[in-house]
Amino acid sequence: MANVVPTFTFLLDYASLKSDFSLQSGWTPLHYTDKKIYVANGSLELDYKNTLTANDTSAADWHFEKARVYIPSPAGNVGTAELVPDATSAMAHKSLVYHY
Repeated sequence: MANVVPTFTFLLDYASLKSDFSLQSGWTPLHYTDKKIYVANGSLELDYKNTLTANDTSAADWHFEKARVYIPSPAGNVGTAELVPDATSAMAHKSLVYHY
């Protein structure tokens, strides 16, 4: 069995900054609002939302909102399946087909 190295990419969105002159840019994010995690070279996307809304704190309470699975083909992605873990009906889930 071959060794498989998982790949993860994190993307964080923020609502406010504070000055931090120890950094080259002079700024650091103060309040994160959204987080996306991309797994397996982008085949799986996990969306999180920070439920804490105060812009003056660096604390975060991440809520898992959606999982998006990209469906590959030799020509590229042909669609996605979006799954919402808190869904109260099947209508919250989506299947998308891309037309080229």
